[in-house]
Amino acid sequence: MTRPPTLIALYPLVRRGTQAVVSLGFVLAVYEGLVAGELHFWPDAPDSWILPVWVLAATASGLGLGPLRRLVTRLLGQAWPAAGADPYAALSETVAGVRWAAPSEDALGRLADIAVRATSARAARVVGVEETLPVSVSADFFPITADGRALGHLVLEPSRRGLSASDRRLAASLADAAGTVLRNCELTAELAEQLRLREAQAVELNRSRRRVAAARDEARNRLGTQIQDSVGSALATCRDRALALPDAEDWGPGLAELTELVDAAVQDFRRIVHGVYPATLTDHGLRAALGNLVADLPGTAKFSGPELPRFEARYEVGVYFCVAALLDPVTEDIDVHVDAIDGDDLRIRLSGAEVDWDPGTLEAIRDRVAALDGRLRLGGAHLAELTVPMRTAVAV
Repeated sequence: MTRPPTLIALYPLVRRGTQAVVSLGFVLAVYEGLVAGELHFWPDAPDSWILPVWVLAATASGLGLGPLRRLVTRLLGQAWPAAGADPYAALSETVAGVRWAAPSEDALGRLADIAVRATSARAARVVGVEETLPVSVSADFFPITADGRALGHLVLEPSRRGLSASDRRLAASLADAAGTVLRNCELTAELAEQLRLREAQAVELNRSRRRVAAARDEARNRLGTQIQDSVGSALATCRDRALALPDAEDWGPGLAELTELVDAAVQDFRRIVHGVYPATLTDHGLRAALGNLVADLPGTAKFSGPELPRFEARYEVGVYFCVAALLDPVTEDIDVHVDAIDGDDLRIRLSGAEVDWDPGTLEAIRDRVAALDGRLRLGGAHLAELTVPMRTAVAV
């Protein structure tokens, strides 16, 4: 139903005039009731009471004008719904109000308030899809949807006059606006959750980096201590015996013994530093280095895998040290198989008897694997399975 243009033009003037008359009457009634009432009931009141009474009257007038004007607007809209319910003005106010409403409760509460003021409904509320709809025979429900998904209902409690066709059209438009608000709140919550996860990942990454650095320093100190205890003591013995050689009559046996001690020290040194950074890894690549690593294991160890291209140094070093740490406690037969999957991913599978890995060692391995964006899985069909995306292949 189209409203006559005269109603649209006259309604703002009537509303403002009614508000002005009622506001003036309210102010006069307050001043008459307080000031004149005081003089009527207390004619001998001292002059010092006049100013507080006037201040009280001004305060009461200021506090009551706002609710009174809203009440007048609501009553006038119910008495003249055809002119009072202006969908375009209400929707414009909705957009302006929702724009500055930060929490979803404020925005939805503002929508419900606008629905009451712009229609002849006596009450309105927004009910989420997870809430129970109120049981009311007279209530009208307007579905709130966004992207084809139900998000709730806009519930209007009509007055005794009921809802007109324009009221229903406006309520449907407000329900659409509420759908946009609810969807925006969902997206905001999802973004906040993603930011929280990113911050948690950043904190965990910093902790992993500190653990890797601490493990690296500990390994360096342990290696230095081992070299000093094993090789250093042997070389000190060689030095002492070499200093005693000039006093000996027969140098032959002494030199032979020194040679054996030096060879033993060299063998011990090679055994200790084996795997620190093998030259095979630099010269021939990851497959050759892993093959040599498996060949030095005790028992019958098997290694298999296709030819691999050369990768960026940090990927080759990272994978090599992870495998070396996994194989370090192995004392029985084990099979190591390397293959390329999904184009750029490299998978290394360890099969054999159970291995008792140290928890600290496993934590350091997981940190290094995480730094390579890889995955480490223990147990299942294989003893261990390491998968690393080797995305930065370089030419040989």
